[in-house]
Amino acid sequence: MFLNNSTWRLRAGGSLLIRDAEIELKQDDVSASDSNVGVVPLLSLAAEWSFMNHWSAIFDFDGLAGGPGRAFDVAIKLQYDLTDRLQIGAGYRTLEGGADNETVYNFAWFHYAFISVGYRF
Repeated sequence: MFLNNSTWRLRAGGSLLIRDAEIELKQDDVSASDSNVGVVPLLSLAAEWSFMNHWSAIFDFDGLAGGPGRAFDVAIKLQYDLTDRLQIGAGYRTLEGGADNETVYNFAWFHYAFISVGYRF
């Protein structure tokens, strides 16, 4: 964490995405598949802004692009602190990425709305 005060929390770091990918095609009695498991290192950035008593807005990013592909996982969230330990929240998240290499070309983009409940120990 490189900034932590009563209004802002800013963090930077890294994470690992472990992906289990399989591409399968079937037509009548003919089928083919290609599976692959890989580890993808990602840059992590997060910001939390406490803009009112008990309320905060959170931005979370994990991603990296280069070489044969890319991965981006981005979320924005509005959170309310019910107590010092219990929070509820809701937000939007998108996950985009894929690979373009000698054996596969595959990209996907997913969108989510979510609600969350958190408890701090």
